[in-house]
Amino acid sequence: MKRLILFVKHHPLICLGAIIHVLFYISAWQTKWFNYFFSGSPLHLCCRGLDFYQVPNGAYAFLHGGSLDGTLAAGGQIFGVGFPTQPNVYHPIFTLLLGGFLILFTPYASFYVWMLMKLLITVVVLFYFYRRFKGSKYLDLALFLTLISSTQYLEIEISQFQFALNIFLFIMLMNFVEHGDSVWNGVCYFGTLLVKPIGFLWIPVLFFKQQYKTLLIGLGLFVLTTGLFMINHVGDYFVNNLVAHFLYPYQSGPIQIITLDALLRYTFKPPEIVLSALKISFFGLVVFLSAFKKIHLVTGLYLSVAYYLLFYDFVFEYHYTTLIPILAVGLVTRPEFQTLPARICIFWFSLPNVFFILHYFHFAVVFDPFLGPDPTPLGWQLIVLSRVLPVLFLTGVIVHMYAQPIYLDVKALVGAFKKMNKELEIFG
Repeated sequence: MKRLILFVKHHPLICLGAIIHVLFYISAWQTKWFNYFFSGSPLHLCCRGLDFYQVPNGAYAFLHGGSLDGTLAAGGQIFGVGFPTQPNVYHPIFTLLLGGFLILFTPYASFYVWMLMKLLITVVVLFYFYRRFKGSKYLDLALFLTLISSTQYLEIEISQFQFALNIFLFIMLMNFVEHGDSVWNGVCYFGTLLVKPIGFLWIPVLFFKQQYKTLLIGLGLFVLTTGLFMINHVGDYFVNNLVAHFLYPYQSGPIQIITLDALLRYTFKPPEIVLSALKISFFGLVVFLSAFKKIHLVTGLYLSVAYYLLFYDFVFEYHYTTLIPILAVGLVTRPEFQTLPARICIFWFSLPNVFFILHYFHFAVVFDPFLGPDPTPLGWQLIVLSRVLPVLFLTGVIVHMYAQPIYLDVKALVGAFKKMNKELEIFG
């Protein structure tokens, strides 16, 4: 008891964050306090469990003679009877491991079992984070912002599976700081790919940072396990979905897609070639910066995830939780995340979007008895701005910090190349 009192005395910010985080779960489970901060459609007020039941349904269907995408055998019955569902798109391994566990419970209970698992895993991982970085000047702030980051509430409330990707990424980043490239990092990287393929965007960063073991193990295991399920076309649904997103990206927008691309597309309606040029330029900048030794792995991964959140075709607000582990590790290890402007951006990012203000003033909001309160097109534009601006500003802070050093490095490299060419007379 005495130790607990001392901890509260010395770390009030962490304790406040822990209280708020537990309240997220109480709200999601019972009271719905925090629903006020979000619109009805992302909260799935119309159809609770819409995203959740696809995984246990897929596992249940497959284990009863059907398919992993949830297609039933003749005369079969879905696991989540009475709950909304959609076709499963998750990797076969992820579907069978997690879905196979969840179907041990009733459909109603399984939703909350996964919610409880998230809370318990969060406690363990953040305790390890505290022990690992104890003594860091920004540890308390990092834990506080991690615990209160508002996008988590959406992820918790709808029992999404994005949490699994975030945890694998969190462990991978902490392990990298402690041990560098390792087998365990490769396993964690593989884990992120099993949940969602955003990790493919990290390949250039991991390559330039010489994380060869991580890349080889992560990608190797992914190709092997996916290939095994392609036998007899069991995993076709997963590969087909990946290919479809790559070749034929959705051009979605209001009111749930939260990206800079969607905001520009539906607000200003620029030619597609302009948006494509913007995406390619941003991604090219990420790859270019990541090639420099001055850009740390954590920073490179932040830039990659920022690109994904700003320009990918199908980003919902809960996807922004992917930044939480990167920002936490960045705050305790990297000077570019510790500057005052960077900390302001991270704090801003942790706050709810502007919807609760619109909700309070009944401005740019419509109320539907089935869908709940949702933003109008203007409300959606304001929500997207409030979510992407801190990401854009933080990206600008980081790029500005390294612009001059990288310019000098490039200038020195060009000078050295000219000198070498003058001596060897190879070009010109």
